[in-house]
Amino acid sequence: MADKPILIKVAEKIVRWLLFSVVLSLVPLFVRVISNPKAVFTWDALTPNGELLLIAITLCAASIGDIFVAKGTDHHILGLMRLLGGSCALIIIILSALIYGINFDLTSAGTYVFNQAMLPMTWYIYGAAIINSLTCVSIVSISEP
Repeated sequence: MADKPILIKVAEKIVRWLLFSVVLSLVPLFVRVISNPKAVFTWDALTPNGELLLIAITLCAASIGDIFVAKGTDHHILGLMRLLGGSCALIIIILSALIYGINFDLTSAGTYVFNQAMLPMTWYIYGAAIINSLTCVSIVSISEP
């Protein structure tokens, strides 16, 4: 049986990643919207306490696991791309954990800091996590035999 073309392999892996990693990780946020139909929906009200940071951490952690465990060719460019993708994922994890932890400490101390300045930052970090995770999935798909 002939191997699948590389484009088909990458597309299949991306669709699986999109459905099972991205969409399913957002289910709790969708439940929040559905459970309170009278509330006015805003993106900021959807994640008031930085929940997207936790989702970004899990996406990047899965990417690190995939990219460093994947078997593939020893081509130096792919190795460099793996290292770069994994390093970026680690930076996103550290940044997300720091922001979420600092917010948690300040909120429990009675100072509510997660305000208009912090909420957009969580969306930017989440977007970076999505892009990084997609990149890592693509690299793994290309490098696997």
